[in-house]
Amino acid sequence: MSKTALLLMCMTAKTPAWIGSVTTRSACSGTLPAILRAITGKMSELQAALGLAQLDSVTQNTEKRKCLAKLYRKLLDQEPGLVLLEIPPDVDHNYAYFPIRVRKEKFGLDRDRLYSLLKDFNIYCRKYFYPLCSSHPWCRVGEGALPHAETAAREVLCLPIYATLPETWVEKIATAISGLGRLARRCVL
Repeated sequence: MSKTALLLMCMTAKTPAWIGSVTTRSACSGTLPAILRAITGKMSELQAALGLAQLDSVTQNTEKRKCLAKLYRKLLDQEPGLVLLEIPPDVDHNYAYFPIRVRKEKFGLDRDRLYSLLKDFNIYCRKYFYPLCSSHPWCRVGEGALPHAETAAREVLCLPIYATLPETWVEKIATAISGLGRLARRCVL
């Protein structure tokens, strides 16, 4: 199997010069910037077979995640300082993620502290969209140039959501989040 990567991209007059040489360099050699190594994913035959085996259950798994998302929303919707994303009615959502935004001023904890405390309870969330792409050296956008994106990157936390996650665990996760927020607002944490 070849260790070179095929990248498809649109070249314009504004495309940085180093991108033009990407196709002649190896993604596995470590000579590409990290973001380009990350987008050269390949699938083995086994991975493809596993993916095909999952196709029959996609709709069922999406429906299960939809139920879990509704439960999270019901339990966390009124929690001070948590912002739940609104899904427009015309969007066919797959519920692969359940992102929340944690506003320290009202919740009492910032996203990173909540993440650490939940991990202490064996609740593993994800800091998606962090760090922001513009914070990498290869991106020539200065700090503060994207204030809304930078704030979102500091606030977004994705809660566990997958088809086999029991509803009782969603209830425990939501209870832990609410309880930690209450304690933080009372200055106990």
